[in-house]
Amino acid sequence: MSKSKRNDRARYAMWKKGRFACIEAKEEGFFATPVIKFKGCHLKLNVKTSKTGNVRVEVIGIKSWIHKKKVEELIPGRSFEDSNPIEGDHLSHIVTWKGDPDLGHAEDQPIYLRFKLRSAKLYAFEFE
Repeated sequence: MSKSKRNDRARYAMWKKGRFACIEAKEEGFFATPVIKFKGCHLKLNVKTSKTGNVRVEVIGIKSWIHKKKVEELIPGRSFEDSNPIEGDHLSHIVTWKGDPDLGHAEDQPIYLRFKLRSAKLYAFEFE
């Protein structure tokens, strides 16, 4: 494997508390998590934005896996457009979509999250 191919792999790290690392978008940025399965129905962010910045979150559900390919769907009401923008400095901010904090997925349904950041730093996220 060439050196450039090794550097293209996605990487992430998780810490229990605090701000040891972050994903930062000085202007506009976007990223998606790997597919995850968890207990809970709320998403909390450790985030900091500039005065003009914000973070929005979209939830994608995995309906099924067919021949190692995932069949996915945007969870209704959990799009970037429905996401209430998160602004300011928060250690544990609950994400909402049109005021609703529920992620909207079925129990035990694997999902992944898409994040849009504008002048923002995302330090961590957790489910409850």
